[in-house]
Amino acid sequence: MENFEQFSLIAKISSVIPILILIITMTTLKWSGQRAGAAGLISSIIISFIFFGSTFEITALSFLKGISLSLFVLCIIWSAVWLYNLTEQSGSIKNIAGIFNKEKNILGMMPHPERMIDKYLSGDDGSIFFENLLNNFK
Repeated sequence: MENFEQFSLIAKISSVIPILILIITMTTLKWSGQRAGAAGLISSIIISFIFFGSTFEITALSFLKGISLSLFVLCIIWSAVWLYNLTEQSGSIKNIAGIFNKEKNILGMMPHPERMIDKYLSGDDGSIFFENLLNNFK
């Protein structure tokens, strides 16, 4: 049981080393992300062989799994950045307040103008919305 606990402690400490290498090389040594990432990758491969007895096949499969998962996350991030840039360039984020359907019986709103009707508490910008809403039904 002692050997297992000792291995567990060594495994925990050695698992942190690639992350520390990544952080130290980027913050202290001012390496680029690509260079620091490569150093972290190389250190993790060496640690997997030395401390965990990994084989080449297991290491290669783990590397490919990590790449595939990171590409999935990057697709989500790229889509979000693309959508943000699209709405920012078109100015649509600043201009959407509410929209009616054709029959004008359903209103979809993003802001909360009801919170902005008292000039002493939060401002009276919301009252303009309600005045326009009433004028629309006249």
